[in-house]
Amino acid sequence: MISSDRGRSLGIAAAIALGLLAAAWNAHADDEGARFCVVPIKDGVATIADANQAWRITRNPFRIPGLPSLVFTPVNRRGQWTVGASRRLVPYVGSFPHSIIDRNHWVREPWSSRIVAFTYDVPPRGGGVSTLMPGTGFEKIADGVFDDIAVLPRRKITVVTSSTGTPTIVGDHKLTPWFSREQMDAHDIKGIYSIHDASFLNATVVVDLDRRVYVLTDNDEWYRVGALDKKDYGPLLDGPGSQGDLLAGNSSALYIRKDSSSGLFRADVLDSVYTYGASFPFRVSSLFGQVLTYRGWGLFGYGRGWRRLTDNGFENIPDGNIGLPRPNPYGGSIQDLPTIGRTLIEGQDGLFLYDGNMLSPIAGAEQKAIGDYPVAYDLPSIGRVVVITENGFFNLTEKGSLVAIKTPFPPEKAFMQKIADWPDAGVALVSTRSGLFTLDADLVAKPIQGGGAIEVSSPLSPFTGINPSTGEMVLTGTHALFLAVDTSRSHDGACRGP
Repeated sequence: MISSDRGRSLGIAAAIALGLLAAAWNAHADDEGARFCVVPIKDGVATIADANQAWRITRNPFRIPGLPSLVFTPVNRRGQWTVGASRRLVPYVGSFPHSIIDRNHWVREPWSSRIVAFTYDVPPRGGGVSTLMPGTGFEKIADGVFDDIAVLPRRKITVVTSSTGTPTIVGDHKLTPWFSREQMDAHDIKGIYSIHDASFLNATVVVDLDRRVYVLTDNDEWYRVGALDKKDYGPLLDGPGSQGDLLAGNSSALYIRKDSSSGLFRADVLDSVYTYGASFPFRVSSLFGQVLTYRGWGLFGYGRGWRRLTDNGFENIPDGNIGLPRPNPYGGSIQDLPTIGRTLIEGQDGLFLYDGNMLSPIAGAEQKAIGDYPVAYDLPSIGRVVVITENGFFNLTEKGSLVAIKTPFPPEKAFMQKIADWPDAGVALVSTRSGLFTLDADLVAKPIQGGGAIEVSSPLSPFTGINPSTGEMVLTGTHALFLAVDTSRSHDGACRGP
């Protein structure tokens, strides 16, 4: 607990630091000014309400298309906050979002660009459904407590569900029932818990209140295919490369597909346990649409290693017996790298690339060379994949090798150095204890004017998100908030001084 006197002292010190930064701006800027710089967000110094820690303000950011800036829902402060047009931290007024609980409770309709969201709150206040059209703010169109939301592109409707079990379509100004009571009774459905678009199956996966699972085709044909545990839930993951979709529940993992011989839909149980984490061993590579998993045991070594799901069940991936980098009760992890069109997998002795068919070792990425806990960043803005290791920065090439990158800062543990893609500026940003740097397509790192003021000394990333209207990156320092500015977009002389 920080005393009020100490809190005021820290706040004053942060304010003085920002003042010194502003005073020194003109002295260090050249006549033409820098293209990139870091500027303080006005009124962005952490206060006693934030325990003088700026991350408590921005820890729950929402970036929603149609809103000009990120919205923050801090726990300590009352209300929500955003960055105004004058780069000032100001209260946010809107019916969504209200708290961290609202995270992932919104969707964007691809045919209309409308945002549909529901705010969670407990009775009697309740929550409600809100909509946002481009160029407007959120408008609340219905009260109530809701459980789930789904956008169904082929039907061009968005549906919300609630504890009543009656799914409703979100209209322009009101909710209307999707199914009648008679339609649900015809399939012995007491109510609907969740709805999931299954694009590969040309269908919608429906989970009822009893956690029975159905496939509703785009032609409105119903197929009951399985069931989850009574209180189970989870997302639906598309796996066209494995010819189906994975319903990744906490206690069950169901693979839903169309039987090639009968033409009927079915659900195969990949795993079912009584404790949390049944679906954790299964990973979906979006690049190849495949469900992958790691098997750590097998008689005389047979059947061990990475496997992929096919029509005939799981099969071993060629050269997939690479081990795991460290004990993991839920199997290994994967990372899609769209920039080079491969999936990255860490093995016991180093890094490997998966091309949808087989695994290949990355030259120069042996564990003894890179150390523990390497971190890879896919950076489409500069067309590169950068890997941070204990021994420095490396470019992961499309040919599958690590090439060292010269940097003006010393190597550190990977968790102490962070990278963020900055598509609006066409560069990446690198946060180090030596300051903030840009990284361009030639993999040249240059310091950013004012970057040293952020004072990031913890493993937390300072990269909070990009404001949609300006393309400026919100940065969270130790005691204050900042913006990374690209003057080629802002044209307001921000990098010449306050």
